Amino acid sequence: MKAMLVIAVMMGLGLGLASCSKDDNAVINPETPDGGVPGDGGQATLIGGHGKVIPLNELFSDAIIADGSTLTGTLDGEKQPYKISIADGATVTLDNVTINGVHIMGDQQCLWAGLSCEGDATLILADSTVNTVKNFNRYYPCIHVPAGHTLTIQGYGSLVAVNNYFGAGIGGGFGINCGNIVIKSGTVTATGGGAAGIGSGFNATCGDITIESGTVTATGGLSGAGIGCGYSATCGDIFIESGTVTATGGDNAAGIGGGENATYGDITIESGTVTATGGSSGAGIGCGYSATCGDITIIGGTVLAQGGYWAAGIGCGCGNKNSPSICGNISINISIDNVVYADFRVTAIKGRGESRPIGISDKVKCDNNLCGIIIWGGHNT
Repeated sequence: MKAMLVIAVMMGLGLGLASCSKDDNAVINPETPDGGVPGDGGQATLIGGHGKVIPLNELFSDAIIADGSTLTGTLDGEKQPYKISIADGATVTLDNVTINGVHIMGDQQCLWAGLSCEGDATLILADSTVNTVKNFNRYYPCIHVPAGHTLTIQGYGSLVAVNNYFGAGIGGGFGINCGNIVIKSGTVTATGGGAAGIGSGFNATCGDITIESGTVTATGGLSGAGIGCGYSATCGDIFIESGTVTATGGDNAAGIGGGENATYGDITIESGTVTATGGSSGAGIGCGYSATCGDITIIGGTVLAQGGYWAAGIGCGCGNKNSPSICGNISINISIDNVVYADFRVTAIKGRGESRPIGISDKVKCDNNLCGIIIWGGHNT
């Protein structure tokens, strides 16, 4: 598979950019190592607390940020290769934060994300602020929440999490599982490397992803969905309750839903303005190449879904008879005041190798003849 080939080539590259403390026996692992020295992701100091402001440029070791703290300023990964963690159950405010993680290519160093949650965590984006987080190790996401826990993002500032390597912008990494992600408000931009923009990384799991409101732009990397799964990953359900959401999949991945060879749960869109664009062979909303999808339900909002070549706007991605893309039911139940657009090229029907231009899917269920579906596209060029 071409995705595997590209990843194998990239992993062979070597580039040393900074000097994190190194453990020659270290392995990629989402857990925090025990012991160690500052800068190895091991022992860290609990700092801050209610009303405390923590300038990142003043840190001199790994740190766990306590509940009620405010982070501000810049962490220079070249000079400060420290692991910054959010304490379990803590609510922390980001006030014009910049975490410039470094990437150690070819070494097992800096084994952590740009911002790591030790358990459940809430990040508040201070009003009118711009906050940027980059991962340290190439296999890790920019912002990571461990499996079984929930990261909540809210507030009226902005957050930018761009991963140029193998991890998600927000979520998991290369073989690194993640928990639930909830975006309640704010302006969030997340880009994955070989992973989803928001969601799982390569060959990993992710919990549920919920967008309650805000402006969210998510772009998947190689074989990763904009919002949802990375390559050969397993994800939970995706809920979009409101807001303005723009999601673009990488090659062979959906805008919202599955990455290549991935399995994910149900997708529900209740309201908001949603624009979803699949990569080549990926649906706008639904499956990536040879992926397995749950049910897709749209009950409100304005939705523009455009699939890549050989994929549906809403529904299945491309597959073949040996490895089909398998979709659940698609239900559209909205008032005539709302509009659902489905623009796609050609869909592979149940992996039988036959393809034809159709509207949305043979499985579409609509509550009446006035449900506001506008179909455009359906061509195989």
